[in-house]
Amino acid sequence: MKGLIYKDLSLIGRQGKFFIVYIVLMVAIFSGIGDGAASMSSFMAVVCFMLSINCFAYDEQNGFDKLVAASPLPPMQVVLSRYASSLLLGLLGCLLTAGVSSVVQLVKGNAAFNDMLFGLIGALVAALVLMAILFPIFYKFGVNKSRIIMLLVVFFPVMAIVLVSKLFPNAFSMLSQIPAGVVTALPFIGAALLAAALAASLLLSARILRRKQY
Repeated sequence: MKGLIYKDLSLIGRQGKFFIVYIVLMVAIFSGIGDGAASMSSFMAVVCFMLSINCFAYDEQNGFDKLVAASPLPPMQVVLSRYASSLLLGLLGCLLTAGVSSVVQLVKGNAAFNDMLFGLIGALVAALVLMAILFPIFYKFGVNKSRIIMLLVVFFPVMAIVLVSKLFPNAFSMLSQIPAGVVTALPFIGAALLAAALAASLLLSARILRRKQY
């Protein structure tokens, strides 16, 4: 599995140098303009996760998926390596964006570490949710056929939240009435649900890969 993870990271590394420079520049610029540190860092962290999509595309273009299917590697091991490499990319993106943004904020003398930390955690959760939803779809249909599905997965939840907030302005005000004990337990409940979703996604991806016909 280490070899598969290394392969994914090597593929991303081909364009990684340019992307690292891009991340550093964008985070530095937006961290130095107004209060955009948290939002820009969060956005870049999600982008780093989405780089793993390129690994699916590279495998399809080079026929590596067919080579893996003909090898004795267990499908679960192949799938697990892809999830692990994607997680590593996301964590590296979080560390990189947090580091650059922190340096800029310290130079400005207006550090907002709490906002940035919450933003990065939110970005990490969002990226993991996307991973849990999209990766089985990529294994089933491939990247090219899944682009529209990917857009719909992102578009519909955002539009639903916007429509609810517009049609029912007080719809989210009830969140402030949640008991303190429930609020304290929400992070743990959310973490458990996210772990369950990732486990289900992993099992589903392995099953799809096992039954896939080439």
